[in-house]
Amino acid sequence: MNQDQLNLACASFQNVDGATLHTDHPGNTGANDSGITKVSLTAWPDPVTGVMSADAPFPSVPAGEFPYLGLWDGTVFIEAIQINLVTSQTIPVTVTVEHHAKVRT
Repeated sequence: MNQDQLNLACASFQNVDGATLHTDHPGNTGANDSGITKVSLTAWPDPVTGVMSADAPFPSVPAGEFPYLGLWDGTVFIEAIQINLVTSQTIPVTVTVEHHAKVRT
């Protein structure tokens, strides 16, 4: 697979536009939502060598444990990412999501 193909495969993830924090594994539906408002991801740039990233800026995360980040395309749950976020007080948190397209050998 050449770089153009890797970038094309990676760019297919650019429709992911939202993120939520979860108190346990979200499964396939986005379950165990923390109740913290879903945030919009910053715009995904065009991928370079099959890699791109976007930020999920949460302005106010209360004290607690948030082991998973959920990624969304509008109202459709896409996937869970384990992040193991622990906060001891209410703070702003930005999670950077990096997406890779790779050739597996």
